[in-house]
Amino acid sequence: MQFWFDVGRHEIHRVVFSYDKTWGKTLITVDGFSVVEHTEWFSFSTVKTFEFLVGRQEQHQVAVRKTRTVFMAFARPMVYEVFVDGWPFRTFEG
Repeated sequence: MQFWFDVGRHEIHRVVFSYDKTWGKTLITVDGFSVVEHTEWFSFSTVKTFEFLVGRQEQHQVAVRKTRTVFMAFARPMVYEVFVDGWPFRTFEG
C-alpha cells in the first residue's frame, strides 16, 4: 500500500506512506527524506500509530494510524487515517 498527501499552507511538504504487507515494513518520507522506518514481524495489536513533525517555519504534527482486522488480517484491506495537528485530515483504504 502506498499513498501520499501534502501538508502545509505556505511551506508545503509531500508525505509518502508505504507499507509492504508481505515483509511488514513501513516507510514514511517527507520530501524524499525518511522520517519513519519500522518493521513488524508479528503483532497482536490491531492499531499502530506513527507520529512525526513536518516543516521548519510552519511545523505540523502528523499522525498516521493504521487499523487492521483481527480475523484474516493478511487478506483484508487496512484503514489508514491521517491526522494533522490532531485533526482528521484524510483516510485511505487498501
